[in-house]
Amino acid sequence: MSEIKINISQATTATINKNKENTWFTYRPYQKKTYLFGLFTNELIEGFIYNQTISPYIVPIDLIPKKTNNRCYVINKKVMYYPHIDFTMSNGHTNTMYFDDVEELERFMKTPEFSNIKWTEDKKY
Repeated sequence: MSEIKINISQATTATINKNKENTWFTYRPYQKKTYLFGLFTNELIEGFIYNQTISPYIVPIDLIPKKTNNRCYVINKKVMYYPHIDFTMSNGHTNTMYFDDVEELERFMKTPEFSNIKWTEDKKY
Protein backbone atom coordinates (compact mmCIF):
# COMPACT_ATOMS: atom_id res chain seq x y z
CA MET A 1 0.00 0.00 0.00
CA SER A 2 2.69 2.58 0.91
CA GLU A 3 5.70 3.42 -1.15
CA ILE A 4 8.04 4.52 1.61
CA LYS A 5 11.76 3.87 1.74
CA ILE A 6 13.22 2.91 5.11
CA ASN A 7 16.92 3.21 5.85
CA ILE A 8 17.04 0.13 8.03
CA SER A 9 20.37 1.06 9.59
CA GLN A 10 18.71 4.17 11.08
CA ALA A 11 15.66 2.35 12.52
CA THR A 12 15.81 1.88 16.28
CA THR A 13 12.45 0.14 16.78
CA ALA A 14 9.71 -1.32 14.60
CA THR A 15 6.22 -1.63 16.07
CA ILE A 16 3.62 -3.77 14.30
CA ASN A 17 0.00 -2.60 14.38
CA LYS A 18 -2.39 -5.20 12.97
CA ASN A 19 -5.69 -4.08 14.48
CA LYS A 20 -5.44 -0.51 15.77
CA GLU A 21 -8.45 1.76 16.25
CA ASN A 22 -8.28 5.41 15.19
CA THR A 23 -9.53 7.23 18.29
CA TRP A 24 -9.84 10.58 16.50
CA PHE A 25 -13.31 9.50 15.35
CA THR A 26 -16.40 8.87 17.50
CA TYR A 27 -19.42 7.10 16.02
CA ARG A 28 -22.66 9.08 15.86
CA PRO A 29 -25.85 7.29 14.76
CA TYR A 30 -28.56 8.73 12.53
CA GLN A 31 -30.79 11.11 14.46
CA LYS A 32 -34.04 12.85 13.67
CA LYS A 33 -35.05 15.66 16.00
CA THR A 34 -38.26 17.65 16.00
CA TYR A 35 -38.66 21.14 17.42
CA LEU A 36 -41.54 23.44 18.25
CA PHE A 37 -44.24 20.79 18.61
CA GLY A 38 -43.20 18.99 15.43
CA LEU A 39 -43.18 22.00 13.13
CA PHE A 40 -39.47 21.70 12.39
CA THR A 41 -37.33 18.61 11.95
CA ASN A 42 -33.61 18.22 11.74
CA GLU A 43 -32.07 15.03 10.39
CA LEU A 44 -28.46 14.29 11.30
CA ILE A 45 -26.70 11.73 9.11
CA GLU A 46 -24.98 8.65 10.44
CA GLY A 47 -21.24 9.16 10.57
CA PHE A 48 -18.27 9.89 12.77
CA ILE A 49 -17.41 12.99 14.75
CA TYR A 50 -13.85 14.05 13.91
CA ASN A 51 -12.43 15.19 17.26
CA GLN A 52 -9.05 16.61 16.23
CA THR A 53 -10.17 20.17 15.56
CA ILE A 54 -11.28 23.11 17.68
CA SER A 55 -14.83 22.61 16.41
CA PRO A 56 -15.46 18.89 15.77
CA TYR A 57 -17.46 18.02 12.66
CA ILE A 58 -19.26 15.03 11.14
CA VAL A 59 -17.60 12.84 8.53
CA PRO A 60 -19.99 10.49 6.66
CA ILE A 61 -19.03 6.82 6.81
CA ASP A 62 -18.24 6.58 3.10
CA LEU A 63 -15.77 9.51 3.32
CA ILE A 64 -13.60 8.05 6.10
CA PRO A 65 -11.01 6.56 3.67
CA LYS A 66 -10.67 9.89 1.85
CA LYS A 67 -10.43 11.86 5.11
CA THR A 68 -7.63 9.57 6.35
CA ASN A 69 -5.71 9.38 3.03
CA ASN A 70 -6.80 5.73 2.62
CA ARG A 71 -5.11 4.76 5.89
CA CYS A 72 -8.35 3.75 7.65
CA TYR A 73 -11.54 1.80 7.06
CA VAL A 74 -14.84 1.39 8.94
CA ILE A 75 -15.93 -1.85 10.57
CA ASN A 76 -18.48 -2.44 13.36
CA LYS A 77 -18.99 1.31 13.90
CA LYS A 78 -15.26 1.84 14.51
CA VAL A 79 -12.60 3.51 12.41
CA MET A 80 -9.63 1.16 12.13
CA TYR A 81 -6.17 1.75 10.71
CA TYR A 82 -5.00 -0.57 7.96
CA PRO A 83 -2.22 -2.89 9.18
CA HIS A 84 0.97 -0.88 9.49
CA ILE A 85 4.46 -0.73 10.94
CA ASP A 86 5.81 2.28 12.83
CA PHE A 87 9.56 2.61 12.39
CA THR A 88 11.18 4.86 15.00
CA MET A 89 14.37 6.29 13.54
CA SER A 90 17.56 7.23 15.40
CA ASN A 91 16.64 10.94 15.15
CA GLY A 92 13.31 10.29 16.95
CA HIS A 93 11.16 10.67 13.82
CA THR A 94 8.58 7.94 13.11
CA ASN A 95 7.99 6.60 9.60
CA THR A 96 4.83 4.58 9.05
CA MET A 97 4.37 1.96 6.35
CA TYR A 98 0.79 0.83 5.60
CA PHE A 99 -0.34 -2.48 4.07
CA ASP A 100 -3.57 -3.70 2.47
CA ASP A 101 -3.88 -6.67 4.82
CA VAL A 102 -2.10 -8.60 7.58
CA GLU A 103 -0.72 -11.19 5.15
CA GLU A 104 1.06 -8.48 3.13
CA LEU A 105 2.52 -7.05 6.36
CA GLU A 106 3.79 -10.46 7.45
CA ARG A 107 5.37 -11.10 4.02
CA PHE A 108 7.16 -7.75 4.33
CA MET A 109 8.51 -8.68 7.78
CA LYS A 110 10.08 -11.83 6.31
CA THR A 111 12.04 -10.03 3.56
CA PRO A 112 15.82 -10.47 3.90
CA GLU A 113 16.69 -6.82 4.52
CA PHE A 114 14.41 -6.73 7.57
CA SER A 115 15.30 -10.16 8.98
CA ASN A 116 17.60 -8.69 11.66
CA ILE A 117 15.03 -6.29 13.12
CA LYS A 118 13.49 -6.98 16.49
CA TRP A 119 9.77 -6.59 15.85
CA THR A 120 7.42 -5.58 18.65
CA GLU A 121 3.64 -5.77 18.44
CA ASP A 122 1.45 -2.98 19.81
CA LYS A 123 -0.62 -4.76 22.46
CA LYS A 124 -2.74 -1.73 23.45
CA TYR A 125 -5.34 -2.46 20.76
